[in-house]
Amino acid sequence: MIYTLSKLFTANFLPPGLLLLIFVFSIIFFKRAKIFLYIGLGISYLLTTTAFALYPLKLLEQEPIKPILTNEQSVVVLGGGAYNGHPHISFGSDALKRAIVGISYASRYNLPLYFTGGGDGIISEADAFKELFHGTLKEIGVNQNIEINLEQTSLNTVENARNLRNILHSNEIALVTSAYHMKRAELIFKHFGFKVTKVPTDYKRDYPSNLKWRDFLPSIGGIYKNYIYLHEVVGILSLMPQRIWP
Repeated sequence: MIYTLSKLFTANFLPPGLLLLIFVFSIIFFKRAKIFLYIGLGISYLLTTTAFALYPLKLLEQEPIKPILTNEQSVVVLGGGAYNGHPHISFGSDALKRAIVGISYASRYNLPLYFTGGGDGIISEADAFKELFHGTLKEIGVNQNIEINLEQTSLNTVENARNLRNILHSNEIALVTSAYHMKRAELIFKHFGFKVTKVPTDYKRDYPSNLKWRDFLPSIGGIYKNYIYLHEVVGILSLMPQRIWP
């Protein structure tokens, strides 16, 4: 139920659905006060530019790091969506970066890797990871001696942490996820008793970052980056009624 409600909320109240709502309300209130139209156009413009998203993304992401892991840790990789019917790689770009970084750290430090993610598609995120690891990555020579463990029933980050709490023997983990998602993921995993070493990847801005004139132009990339940080803000706030944060 919570999973369905969250999907409905993000579809309607985050870009691009939010832009449509702004447009509809601007039309409704245009006859009463033109100011609503101007406000709607202004907000719509901001939510389509990369410039407006860079600072919020900076608050979510941390400076790029390469942490040092210990023998007591397990590498935990969070799923990020999978596509059914793809012959080579079923992951999208975010999920693929998480998987590759997680495998890299598990191989480098000889640590067990736990991939967690079910999803609501025909193919689970865990199955997509298994196909990637034993298929494409094996063909290009990636180390196959890593201990791989799959958790494939969770639908969100809270369920990722809760389910792994019942599987992992140690509470010390190296958590691999997208940099923009790390703040929320860390809050959740610490709530469930894990000691977290952050391994962020898949950054959505440059470090250091300088504004360019084209960042002020409306673009698909601008809409996407604004969607990302708004989605994470909503996700963090949703932890409050679940008594996970603050």
